[in-house]
Amino acid sequence: MRPADPAGRWALFTPFMNPGIAFSLPLADAVFWPLAAAALGVLVWLFAAFVRRGRGELSALVFMILLGAVSNLADRLAYGATVDYFLFFGRSAVNVADGMIIAGAAAAYLYGRAKLRPAA
Repeated sequence: MRPADPAGRWALFTPFMNPGIAFSLPLADAVFWPLAAAALGVLVWLFAAFVRRGRGELSALVFMILLGAVSNLADRLAYGATVDYFLFFGRSAVNVADGMIIAGAAAAYLYGRAKLRPAA
């Protein structure tokens, strides 16, 4: 259960143990860990491929996503849940690792769109 804010603030700095995946959706460990291992493997492969091809900007973005993912997985290994501590609107709890994943993915998406745009 997320802590309620009696003052009605839109953002709080408070710990929240998230045993689920994104948006606190439940997922059995028997499903979570194989999926997490596969996703981590894909991220490591992408990072190595971009480094080999000299794609520094994409390497950096994938590395940012990879660091966020490893941080969340380390929490889950150590505590059995991801430790979120920024609570927004009394409903959405996130941490810095989540921000790294979102920012890296958004930047990679925008980078890809800019590269696909025809020259004017």
